[in-house]
Amino acid sequence: MIYIGYDNRAKKQKWLTPTSINKYIYCPRKYYFKRIAKHPQKLNIHLIRGLAIHRAIELFYKLKINHCVQFDFFDFKRILQDLFWQEWRNQKKNLARLDLTETELEFYFHESLKMVKHFVHNFYTNLGFEKPSPVIEKNLVSEKLRLKGRVDAIFFKQPARGPPPLILDYKTSKSKEITEGHKRQLFIYALLYYENQNVIPDLAIHFLNFKDGLVKLPVSIKELNQTKELVKKIHNKIKSNNIKDYPCTCGWCKNEFNLIG
Repeated sequence: MIYIGYDNRAKKQKWLTPTSINKYIYCPRKYYFKRIAKHPQKLNIHLIRGLAIHRAIELFYKLKINHCVQFDFFDFKRILQDLFWQEWRNQKKNLARLDLTETELEFYFHESLKMVKHFVHNFYTNLGFEKPSPVIEKNLVSEKLRLKGRVDAIFFKQPARGPPPLILDYKTSKSKEITEGHKRQLFIYALLYYENQNVIPDLAIHFLNFKDGLVKLPVSIKELNQTKELVKKIHNKIKSNNIKDYPCTCGWCKNEFNLIG
């Protein structure tokens, strides 16, 4: 295996994200390949369909379809499925690069449509058309922590000075289990929001593969402080650009990247 060489001297402090932190904790070498060596990661159906579903939900709100109070469940479902279908077609070139049969692609397409239906079910049964639109795809940044993250949705409750907002993350995974990686991701979002607004938000994950897939995740100031310490700890570990300082702990991360040799 041949690796591209890098200047081993530490450069200015790197930025961290929930994804890069989880990647480092899972396997430091995987972090190195992605964030330092900048090797392109192989495409897979889960990344592509997740992007298409997230984009369809984003358009659902940005086009203000959620405020069409005259629509019923079937109207919302049809419109969101049409939005997803367009985003799926936009991924045509990437889908063609996958080693999947037409039958397999059709399976993932219809499974994704089911997730879209589950989103609409949750939206409609919770009277989403009567509530304020959420802030979609919001970037949260802390210069002090050199930390940033992109939140799927932030729902502000009424009245404006009432309960804290809800940060919601959409997941297309097959299980409703909240993993340690999920917790870290949501806690980092909460930390970023707290750093900017001095308010601890509510947290939840909507597992779109399930009809009633909304799961709340409690968070406290203690957990935010622990998350802050974790961020500082990882910043100290990623100062080097030398691959030797990023050991492989998973055994197969090189298979996810298009490496030379």
